[in-house]
Amino acid sequence: MGNRISKIKPKFFYHKSKQHEKLKSYLPDDDREINRHHVHHFLKRFLFQNNFSSPIEQKLMRTQCKVLDVACGAGTWLLDCSINYPKSNFVGLDINPLYPKEIKPDNLQFVQADILEGLPFPDNEFDFVHQETMILSYTPDQWNYAISEMVRVTKPGGWIELVEPYSFAIGAGPLFVEFYATAYNTFLSRGRDLRMIQQIKSLLESNLNQNNVRIDEKTFILGSNGDKIGEAYLDYIFKDSNNSELIIKSISHHMGISSEEYLKVVDDIIEEVNQSRVEYLFYRFYVQKNGGNDVEEENESEGYNEGDNEEDDEEDDEGDDEGDDEGDDEGRNAGENEDEEGDNEVNEVVNEVVNEVLNEEVNKEVNEEVNKKVNEKLNKEVYENVNDEVNEEVNEKVNEEGNEEVDEKVNEEMGEEVNEEVNEEVNEKVNEKVNENIEMKNDENNERENEEDNEEGSEKTL
Repeated sequence: MGNRISKIKPKFFYHKSKQHEKLKSYLPDDDREINRHHVHHFLKRFLFQNNFSSPIEQKLMRTQCKVLDVACGAGTWLLDCSINYPKSNFVGLDINPLYPKEIKPDNLQFVQADILEGLPFPDNEFDFVHQETMILSYTPDQWNYAISEMVRVTKPGGWIELVEPYSFAIGAGPLFVEFYATAYNTFLSRGRDLRMIQQIKSLLESNLNQNNVRIDEKTFILGSNGDKIGEAYLDYIFKDSNNSELIIKSISHHMGISSEEYLKVVDDIIEEVNQSRVEYLFYRFYVQKNGGNDVEEENESEGYNEGDNEEDDEEDDEGDDEGDDEGDDEGRNAGENEDEEGDNEVNEVVNEVVNEVLNEEVNKEVNEEVNKKVNEKLNKEVYENVNDEVNEEVNEKVNEEGNEEVDEKVNEEMGEEVNEEVNEEVNEKVNEKVNENIEMKNDENNERENEEDNEEGSEKTL
């Protein structure tokens, strides 16, 4: 196939599948399955950075293209596309009515039918036919029949696109390899061949009798080493897809373990993957059906302007672009004006529902921007608050330290003054005491002298 999937050939047994078996899925038909569809759609859109690889976007934007999504599931891909390309008409087909039945865009409708009983549409009906992740649903013979039906209903010059993962991860550890070998044999025993991705290109070419199938390959690291998409897809594989009751029962039976032991094995595999660098591959196979104007839309879109000259309009008429002539434009515009008021009402409801459906992706982008702004504001406020608190603490600390220094200084100065006063007072007291003692001594001396004088006078008298 000219790419890696043709070089990877696991050595597992193979047997002829049953024929004309009714289409079945090994995944549950409930709210979990609807959520699984939503998650898977956004993972693939994030990985490829668009909803399809076929170069048909310009045609979807400017003309009334008819688009069919086979096995549409919950209709997430269709809801996304029908909102983005309101001029085109979209049809979803699935055997299980998981899709929204009431509230949806005016340019989207759903049909409950089994592709294995034939697509309920005439030949050459659609400009674009799309199908995703049916590797667990078709047997090899059913793959061939389904592709032949998609080729039949595609217009000459229209595009067919099939999207599938390559189930055998590259660089996986022993637990992962053993698990997938068991899963491969489990599904193969029920007629589903996980290696059928290697045959899709040749099946398209043989049914179209063409050899111009293109492949858009995307690779990412599975698990925590692969950033957000790696972590999310690891959860999708082992916690969403592989946790249906039927899958657990089937694989655990082939492994010879209980359901509880199976879940423990899954936890061990997740841990193993997160400690390694496991490559996971996704492929889009797309091809333009011969027989139309054989001019690819990506070439037509270069230099395209809605006011092109008359020669371009004539070429578009010959090339099966019915909506590009002047009369059709006027009629379509008139119809659009008449329905505009009603469409606006429905679109409000649709947008509300679609926003709810698509909130995982849309809110993620919006929330990142909002959170950035909020965080900037919060950081500013927190920074200011912290600064205020820090300044208060610093000021308090400074005041405490300053007061201690001031007290010391004051005490020193006051001590000097007090000492001077005390010394003066002490000296004064000492001087007073000394003076008192001197006076007392003088008094005693005077008394003694007086007594001596009196004695001398008495003696003379006698």
